[in-house]
Amino acid sequence: MEENYIDDIDSEIELDASINETNLFSAILLKPKAAIHFIVEKCPKRNVSKLFLVGGAALAFISNAPGPSSSLITFILSGAVLGIVLGNIYASVLSSIGRRWFGGTAMTQEYRAVLSWSLVPIILAGGLMLPLKLVLGIPDVQHELLFGQPRIMILIMITGFVQLASWAWSIIIMVKGITVIQPFEVPKAALNLFAPALTILGIVLVVSVFTVLVFK
Repeated sequence: MEENYIDDIDSEIELDASINETNLFSAILLKPKAAIHFIVEKCPKRNVSKLFLVGGAALAFISNAPGPSSSLITFILSGAVLGIVLGNIYASVLSSIGRRWFGGTAMTQEYRAVLSWSLVPIILAGGLMLPLKLVLGIPDVQHELLFGQPRIMILIMITGFVQLASWAWSIIIMVKGITVIQPFEVPKAALNLFAPALTILGIVLVVSVFTVLVFK
């Protein structure tokens, strides 16, 4: 059986002594690379399903425009289910691409750990944006929003900033995590992360061009 890269580097890179199972949530934000190393080595299955579930719900929440509470709840529940399903599927795809296209050795379990723990910034952003979303969902505020009131526009800008910052932070953790579980530098790790999306985009582009050329 092929040995994982994380096993090969255990003797060369010591675990950060300041990181343990009680402070993983703060460590993943402040020391993502060291935290991922600890997680995949000591507790690769810890909180993975819960993080996919809550992370999917949080991502749906912060991406949803203010509106009726019933539709928001449905959106969040759908996001939670999709978080688990798509998180596991994407981890499997990344593992396969990492091994077959880029010569890596990390298995699906390591990618599941990286992807799930990288959702912590998204979850944090969801908590921070909850009061803002509640305010923006109030009918009177919705009315002010239609007329572009300055104070409401400031709230919109804050929510947009938090959303973008959480996504960027999450992607950084993913890329750093892949450099831990694979013998990849940052550019190669980023390519591994986005390869599925780029492949799908390429296929769609080719099909679109082919369709235009054939049916024009």
